[in-house]
Amino acid sequence: MANFMLCIDGMEEASAPAPRLPVRGLLAQGTVSTVPQGVVADSLGCILRLLGSAECDIPTGRAALEALAIGLPLQPDDAVLRCTLCRVENGAIAPATRDAAELLRAMPLPPGWILAPMSGYRCLLCIAGSAAQLAQITTLPPHQYFGSPVQALLPHGGALGDALAAFVRESARVLPQHILLPWGQSAPYTLPSFTSRTGVHAAMVCHADIVRGIAHALQMDCPVIAGATGDTDTDLHAKYNAARVLARDHALVIIHVNGCDEAGHRREHAQKYAFRDRILHKIFEPLYRTLGAGERILLCADHETDSTTGAHGSAPVPFWIYENTDCETTRYTFEDTGAPLRLLLGREER
Repeated sequence: MANFMLCIDGMEEASAPAPRLPVRGLLAQGTVSTVPQGVVADSLGCILRLLGSAECDIPTGRAALEALAIGLPLQPDDAVLRCTLCRVENGAIAPATRDAAELLRAMPLPPGWILAPMSGYRCLLCIAGSAAQLAQITTLPPHQYFGSPVQALLPHGGALGDALAAFVRESARVLPQHILLPWGQSAPYTLPSFTSRTGVHAAMVCHADIVRGIAHALQMDCPVIAGATGDTDTDLHAKYNAARVLARDHALVIIHVNGCDEAGHRREHAQKYAFRDRILHKIFEPLYRTLGAGERILLCADHETDSTTGAHGSAPVPFWIYENTDCETTRYTFEDTGAPLRLLLGREER
């Protein structure tokens, strides 16, 4: 017997056309706050909160977990940053139209610096022995600032900030009409395993590097899935099949689908909601139809992504919990982000 959690990255409630969802078996629905006041919304923190992690265990930067996802070896005193490839239009940044891996070979690097490609427009920058300088630097997530001038996105703060700003300027010189912007800085760290914290043996179906990193850090099984891309061209049928296989040996299977977030960042409103409906048709509906006795499925989002601005938002996001029975629906507004998962697992009072 397994429970399922289907997380649609970037699915919001306020401006979204209502999804067509079944009525029978709807145990609970409502909204949940995934972004604390004063915190910038991002998948790292929102997903960890949905999985019940304590706020003190949530890292401030994502890059070290992404390094874990791609197997990039790190030393405890290394600094690692996410680098996003962006297009430059009239001095302002825009979403990239090329993969970062195509351009990285052109980038000259100082000694002790390593650029490692990830998927799509993403790569990682590892700087040996620089972890102690991370507290001095300030960076901004580019996807929140599309349309802003390059100068506004330059890292700053101390000698490392100056070196990173020089790296950005050099990338603008050598990469045709593109630029590399570092952010999400962190040093290596560990997280308590999901099983040790909850007693539940869980698996993750995903492709996005940050989510794979979360799964590895929480010591969840996380297979590589052929055809998964982390965007709207991902193979949803392959993800469904992987979830079904993992459900044989795991009490909880988490399925993360990232394409709505990517379409939102590109401001492609119609593509975003067409893809959401494909997720519901190809993953949610077959899981719902085949729920066994005692099994449940949680449909939720990690954070909203506004397809008008391309930016993440901090408003509460919707969730629905279904089971294979006729039941009365209870409506919730949760401030405790881990509450929907506890309700899914039968650990929250209705």
